[in-house]
Amino acid sequence: MGLLTIGQFVVVLDFTIIQIALPAIRTSLHVDVAGSTWLISGYGLVLAGLLILSGRVGDIYGRKKFFVVGLLVFGASSFAGGVAPSFEVLLAARVVQGVGAALAAAAGLSLIVVYFPEGERRNRALAVFTAAAAGAFGAGLILGGVLTAAFSWRAVMFVNVPIAIISAILSVRYIGESKGKDKSEGLDIPGAAAVTSGLMVLDFGLTNALTSGIADELSIIPIAVSGCLFLGFLFIERRSRSPLVSLGFLKRRTILSANSAALSTAACVGGMLFIMVLYLQEVLKYSVLLSGLAFAPAGLMNFVMGGFVSRSLVERVGMKLTLAFAAAAQVAGFVWFSQISPNQDYFSVVLPAILVVSLGTGIAYPAFRIAATSRTRKGEEGMASGLINTSQQIGSPLGVTALMTVASAFSTQLSNGQVTSAAVTGFHYAFIVAAGLGGLSFVMASLMHGRNDTEGQGKEEETKTPASGVGSPRAAN
Repeated sequence: MGLLTIGQFVVVLDFTIIQIALPAIRTSLHVDVAGSTWLISGYGLVLAGLLILSGRVGDIYGRKKFFVVGLLVFGASSFAGGVAPSFEVLLAARVVQGVGAALAAAAGLSLIVVYFPEGERRNRALAVFTAAAAGAFGAGLILGGVLTAAFSWRAVMFVNVPIAIISAILSVRYIGESKGKDKSEGLDIPGAAAVTSGLMVLDFGLTNALTSGIADELSIIPIAVSGCLFLGFLFIERRSRSPLVSLGFLKRRTILSANSAALSTAACVGGMLFIMVLYLQEVLKYSVLLSGLAFAPAGLMNFVMGGFVSRSLVERVGMKLTLAFAAAAQVAGFVWFSQISPNQDYFSVVLPAILVVSLGTGIAYPAFRIAATSRTRKGEEGMASGLINTSQQIGSPLGVTALMTVASAFSTQLSNGQVTSAAVTGFHYAFIVAAGLGGLSFVMASLMHGRNDTEGQGKEEETKTPASGVGSPRAAN
């Protein structure tokens, strides 16, 4: 459990640790604001696009094996990013990091679903797993500020290397192998290619809209092409003998609702984080260290809510009410964020808004995972864990690009690649859109089944064969 948690910690750490360093990277490698969003998207979208395939690969060929491979790929690409001489090399390293992170994250969550039987033990394991992610969120922001201030932005890449290597070595020794499916079922490579390329093309169109507007042909055409690729993905999944995502699996109401709410929540939070780093460092003129410390209360709130509160709420009041409350808190926080100004006092708006949003997200993320992995049958562990991870990872980079596109549409300075006090007007509109996305999460939570959240999912879900061998409750003990 400790090794799997470390794997999740380092994957999330790398999403946030680079956020604080982005202004320094832009100066060092001579890239504008719109271009720098690709350092988030290149990692996040490749990670998101490959998570489900990675989960299926682990199901077929061995979850432990690909957990270790993922950590090693992640560590090697982190080193390459640390020595990158140009923005293009750094971006390539971030893309490869996304591949390694997808393998490690999907295999890690699958192993938890296999090792821990559904119910209180799995809920507790998922709470710890998610608390590690929440801790990484805050630790990445603080550590990114400390390392960038003390050394340079390159240190935020190098810090991953020893963590990944040591974790991989220990995993070989202490994690048992686990497989769930027969090799004859194969892998849906065309489906993975369609969904990953669709995400990348969509993000390209939205990124271009940051500087050229949504009506520009280099914005409209990629967005239209991405829609065709997503339709192609659905067509492939319908005809595939071994689909990445069974469309029947998605028809389970709790599965669909949990993944939809996770996607919209991640989009809000990812966009909020990117905007607030710009606001703190380039509008309020905070140092890189001070801006990292400004997010420390968010990390602490996420850790406490995710590790100690969320699971208890789910067990006491049910998934539906838990997620509805979490979504309402996020909406309130984003509305509060929309009140920021160029000469804002941190304690009057920024701090309370961060705490309210973190209250909601800290409660929501463990609940999403509990809902999305409930009632999985033997062999579905990789698909279920990969799908919920994908929903969260897709949301973050797309949220960055989408909210920045909204902000630039209402700010000439942002459209010209500048971040000044006048850009705050655009940030106001972006946070209003984020509040709307939070409202979507509330709607999706309300569509879940009753208090137990798993009722009425169909008779085909009633029988679940316990995992055997290394994945059995006895092995878990």
